[in-house]
Amino acid sequence: MYNILYLCVIFYVPFQSAFGYTNEQMGGLLAAYALIGTPLLFFGGLLSDLINPKVLLSASCIVTGLCGFSLLTFPSYNVAAVIFAILAFPISMHWSSYTKCIAMLGTNEEQGRLFGTSNTIDGIMTTVLTLGLTAILGNSIGTKAGFSVVIVVLSSVYFLTGIGLIFFYDYKKYAALNPQAVKAKNEKFTLKSIIDCFKEPITWLAACMVMGSYMASSCLTYLSPYLNSVYVLPVALASAFGVITRYGVKVVAAPLGGTLRDKALGGSTPKLVWVATAGMAVFTAVLVFVLPKSDAWVVPAVITALLIIFAFRLNNSSESTVYYGLKRTPMHLIGTIIGLACVIGYSSDLWLPRVIGGLLDRKGNDGYIYVFLIMVGAMVLASAAGFIMYRMAKKEAAAEAETA
Repeated sequence: MYNILYLCVIFYVPFQSAFGYTNEQMGGLLAAYALIGTPLLFFGGLLSDLINPKVLLSASCIVTGLCGFSLLTFPSYNVAAVIFAILAFPISMHWSSYTKCIAMLGTNEEQGRLFGTSNTIDGIMTTVLTLGLTAILGNSIGTKAGFSVVIVVLSSVYFLTGIGLIFFYDYKKYAALNPQAVKAKNEKFTLKSIIDCFKEPITWLAACMVMGSYMASSCLTYLSPYLNSVYVLPVALASAFGVITRYGVKVVAAPLGGTLRDKALGGSTPKLVWVATAGMAVFTAVLVFVLPKSDAWVVPAVITALLIIFAFRLNNSSESTVYYGLKRTPMHLIGTIIGLACVIGYSSDLWLPRVIGGLLDRKGNDGYIYVFLIMVGAMVLASAAGFIMYRMAKKEAAAEAETA
């Protein structure tokens, strides 16, 4: 679904060429979404506790597809900004509902593999669609006719997915098999419930872990321009590297990380975050402080950058599995908790790009060093929150053993 929102990022040059917008207007499209979408994440989570999450997920896919189709008119910038603002409503309903629907398919010990598999499918589909459309359309992708094909294909995928969910996701079946869901269904949601969400430790721990992971993800996008600027990576390869960075690597890394969480790390999301953070710190140190800054070293630099991304993508399922790390978490409020944590966690969009832009404008290539230090620092924040959660989970287990 986010590929409709990020059309102006994934296909920046062809989108700009087809629509005729300035660079400032291109940035304004995402700003129009973020202004409404960030606070709406909380209400989307709240709705998923009040309404069947399958209904919300299906509706969000269908409406996102319709918003995509509306771009076929190649509207003026002001109209396009309104369309991107409208996208905030279906996308705000998406994340909490998606998390709940996937989580209901298994127990806590299976969450890593469930979300890892989901991320794999997402990565394969997006990589095939984006690179495939680019290869098929060639230079014509920058024309209105060519970009219309991109819009139709992607919008159709999400529209048909929304229809498919209606027929192929049996919510009643999974709810009946999931004791927590059955219990949650019998709990009454009141205004006091919202206050209870603010009091739950998981809300703030998850918010810190989501923020750390999301900030690191935002910083990772600067690896491509860094390689292009410092190691003279060709523009075409830099573009392909960008797609691989965002979607390709997680096809392998996400399910591997999910399996690692479930099998080797005892279903512990914090431990998975620690592994990812350690890997990113080591490979980032090699890229920034060890490798010579010369185009002769472009291949080792690209390999090291891919290792940084791989280490991060191991952690890909943590933003979804973190909510099930404490048994004391009230399942009938989980959607609202997810929404609240996401509002806090994704709020870095409101200031981080500006901070990074300022660093790069003032310090040139040296600014990238600060960007990557922010990236590692963000993962350390996620690890610290994970450490607190791990200690709380251990205390819960000890208390259960003592009671038994």
